[in-house]
Amino acid sequence: MRANATRLRNLLEQSYKDELTPEERVELEVSLNSYIIEAKDRQARQIVDSNTILEELAPFHLLKKSTVANNEPAAEDAIVVRSRNLRWLKYVAAAAVVTTIVLGGLMWNESLTNKKDALSSSQKESFQNDVPPGSYKAKLTLADGTTIFLDTAANGQLAKQGSILVKSSSGQLVYLSNESGSGGDAGNIMYNTLSTARSESYATVLSDGSKIWLNAESSIRFPVAFVGRERRIEVNGEVYLEVAHSPKQPFVVDVHGTVVEVLGTHFAINAYANEKVIKTSLLEGKVRVSIKGKEAKVLSPGQQAQVEAGSLRVVSDVDVQAEVLWKDGIFSFAGANLAEVLRQLQRWYNVDILYRGMEPTGKYFGRIDRNLPLSVVLKNLEMMTETETFKVEGRAIIVSSKK
Repeated sequence: MRANATRLRNLLEQSYKDELTPEERVELEVSLNSYIIEAKDRQARQIVDSNTILEELAPFHLLKKSTVANNEPAAEDAIVVRSRNLRWLKYVAAAAVVTTIVLGGLMWNESLTNKKDALSSSQKESFQNDVPPGSYKAKLTLADGTTIFLDTAANGQLAKQGSILVKSSSGQLVYLSNESGSGGDAGNIMYNTLSTARSESYATVLSDGSKIWLNAESSIRFPVAFVGRERRIEVNGEVYLEVAHSPKQPFVVDVHGTVVEVLGTHFAINAYANEKVIKTSLLEGKVRVSIKGKEAKVLSPGQQAQVEAGSLRVVSDVDVQAEVLWKDGIFSFAGANLAEVLRQLQRWYNVDILYRGMEPTGKYFGRIDRNLPLSVVLKNLEMMTETETFKVEGRAIIVSSKK
């Protein structure tokens, strides 16, 4: 049952004044979480359920202009805030600290046209060398080794690979059959590679109609046309796939020795070289995950396969929807430690991470908009920790202990 809005407002005000008892802090956390859990549409949760929490608890609106989901370049200011009462912004900020639900930097902005002014003088000094978020770019390597940088490529035909036309359309790459042919036979398959560097993200539609989104520092190697008994691609980094249904030609993904076999489904793979665990998260359908011929595990929707040190296990208590929020322009920290959180920032903002002292190990839970400048994201993180502080120097994040 949804908590009383008046009671929530009172708790938020007490939280801002630092007058909550331990019991009231727990009550506030549970009450706010209930608003998110009760969201009718899962996609509403991807923007922190703005239609319920933000409009019912605070008199301002959250408008998202564009996301990776529609493959349109993000606007410089991805969120617009209209506030009639800045006091409520402070209350929501306090709630973010208590509940570790980060509301995309809203609590520090009267308007994103004056983001820098929302920081205190000491924070301005720490974040004076601000870093903008990543953008929709990628590099396409054709079968003959030719490279095309997709950030500068205009819409339209980019290349022809056998019988397949390669086009750029609205910020995504599309492979289309041009004639009755295959773009290669079983003995002479033509491969392309789509790759993103740090601070880049992109999407593509393969010749079979399968859709793939690439996060930063990721790549896929794939045949321009699928011939033979299966559709096989190779993946590095982090991708989200919506595989076109074709029972007679199973879809197979090679990921550093881990094999994911599907018929038609929606799933995500996280396989960065600097992460200890290779994760396969299933949203719809069914996949079978195996390690070089070892015992295979079949996943059902909502489950995640984790491969670590040659061992495969299946985890069910995972929010698999949160695993793909990056595709829709959201950082999601679902129990990640600070090192894992900072590696996400490293890839998206193209920065290095330097620790002054021991590497922290605390757990983080929260969501932050990826279209915000680095300074706002780091300020969110500082509000969530009692032990660390952050500073941007050039293209490096300096992590120091507050003690």
